[in-house]
Amino acid sequence: IKISLRNNASCPNCRVAVTGSIPAYVARDIIGAMQVRCLEWNGRSKEIGNKKRKRCGNDEEEEDNATTLSTEQAGCNWEGPLQGLKEHEGVCDLKLITCSVDGCDHSCQRKDMDSHISSGTGILTHMELMKTGYEKKLKAMDYKFNLEIALMQSECDKKVKDLDLGMRHLRYANDCRSWIEYKPNALFDFSIHQIKQREGRIVGLLCGIPGPTGSAWEGSKIPMKLQYMRAHDPPRCKFPAGFFHPNVYPDGTISVSTLHQQVGWTPETSLPEILFTVQQLLCHPNFSSIAQLPAYDVMIKDGPDHYQLRVKEEAKEYSGIVEFQSNVASMFMLEEGTSVDKVEISGKVEMLSGNKEAGERLMPPPFQRDANGKVQKLPRVFLDGRRGHDDCECSCCAWGQVFWDEKRKMRFLFGLPA
Repeated sequence: IKISLRNNASCPNCRVAVTGSIPAYVARDIIGAMQVRCLEWNGRSKEIGNKKRKRCGNDEEEEDNATTLSTEQAGCNWEGPLQGLKEHEGVCDLKLITCSVDGCDHSCQRKDMDSHISSGTGILTHMELMKTGYEKKLKAMDYKFNLEIALMQSECDKKVKDLDLGMRHLRYANDCRSWIEYKPNALFDFSIHQIKQREGRIVGLLCGIPGPTGSAWEGSKIPMKLQYMRAHDPPRCKFPAGFFHPNVYPDGTISVSTLHQQVGWTPETSLPEILFTVQQLLCHPNFSSIAQLPAYDVMIKDGPDHYQLRVKEEAKEYSGIVEFQSNVASMFMLEEGTSVDKVEISGKVEMLSGNKEAGERLMPPPFQRDANGKVQKLPRVFLDGRRGHDDCECSCCAWGQVFWDEKRKMRFLFGLPA
């Protein structure tokens, strides 16, 4: 047997795994065959004592009268082997049991449990307990389902966010690709930089908006952060905080109708149109929609001349910005881990005036003048719907005086039919 157990640790008879000593089946059978009585054979008590206390003066006398249980009160008379005791206890009428209704702690003999359950008091008590129990279960189920719904909603929101980030990345990538393939003449001095996360996803653009020539903004290059909240919604464009302009909020957000969802925005609006609109806004502020009171007060209270002087002071602050990667990134407090990469244009760029080598400066077309030297300009309408000023000779107006979009890739028609 010892050799067999070393080779195969299981009983040779019943094939049960042996983990310790060999079971003493003979002793088990002997103990199981022992004759025992039901534990309720005498009602768990041989005597019921009635104690009476008598007092006489300072003496106390205690008398115990014991009454021996009669044969009818002797309890369960079951006798049998020990191995059958457990089965008997499951049906013994004198066994002390607890009520099966959740929350009810009433205990009595099994034979009396039916009367407890069917009594009026028991029914009312059990109904209240069942009601309380069901309310607890409903609350638990409600909490469980709400938790599952919240987890599902969280997963769904995460997937939607990832999808939206992916769509915005594609929008930025398409804008940059179009910028490389076709950079319009009017935007020659503009620059585009990608704001990328560590994993390479584009989350925004840093744009350099040159001050229009022939205006108080000439010589400056104003940084602008462009971010799409959703792929097909208008982007949020911001200058550095505190930028001086009537249509720029104190935090730098640019207010122009072309970028308003309910006013002038269409999903087909291209990146060049957005940039050109912002440049137009510099020289031609909309005083009917004010976002910054200090700049508005300078124009209205101090007059246009003082306003132009203040604009020149603001332009000087942005005349020395060359390296966007180091200077501009700090202005907008970009998140840690993001990088700023310039969108380079290499090779030849297709333009209206012919193929121009990359890096060659393009001058705006000259104004047509009459015999007296007065500028002759076509009626102009800005991209946000406002009409232009006939006395303005900035580069925005110079580019807008001719129909230069033969490829229909930009719609700067200024009132001309498309």
